[in-house]
Amino acid sequence: MVKLNNNEKGFGIIEGLLIVAVVVLLGYVGYMVYKNHNKTTNNSSTITSTTTPATKSTTPTTTPVQATAQYGTITGSASYPSSGLPTDEQVCAVDITSSAKVYCDKIGARQPANNCGSDLSCTPPSPVLKFSVKVPTGDYYVYATAEKELPNYKAYYDEYSKCGNSVNCPATGHKQYIKVTVAANATVENADPGDWYAN
Repeated sequence: MVKLNNNEKGFGIIEGLLIVAVVVLLGYVGYMVYKNHNKTTNNSSTITSTTTPATKSTTPTTTPVQATAQYGTITGSASYPSSGLPTDEQVCAVDITSSAKVYCDKIGARQPANNCGSDLSCTPPSPVLKFSVKVPTGDYYVYATAEKELPNYKAYYDEYSKCGNSVNCPATGHKQYIKVTVAANATVENADPGDWYAN
């Protein structure tokens, strides 16, 4: 049987006391940290509530702006080979990339009625009227139609009409449609459709 000397017994008691002291010290420090943390949190919330009055937000709400298409205008003279324009004549611009996108000016509806008779004081209908077609930016072909007079016919703005619709103009011009490029807020002038003579 091994006997413990007095020094070994004393060392065990001192060691135990040290462990107890360390545990008590750690507990005290932890308690103080916890107490200080709660005090700081309560103070900051009190300061916030007293210094920041409850007000409604004055920041304006913004709604997203939808992208709007940019537009330009095509203008020119509408004509018809008679004493006046048919009442149903219209000038149209068709998007080159999509034939479903067609924009028209019903120019014939603005043609005065030919009711002059023998009265020379009236103004007879004009065979030429100015048109204006507003379109989104892009590339277009321009043509005129008069369905009651010429069903399914399109009188294009082409090289033949640009030449003057003369017998001296090359016949190939009937199929040479002129591309009209429209920029934003710009006006393309003198895009005159009028090739009513293509076969």
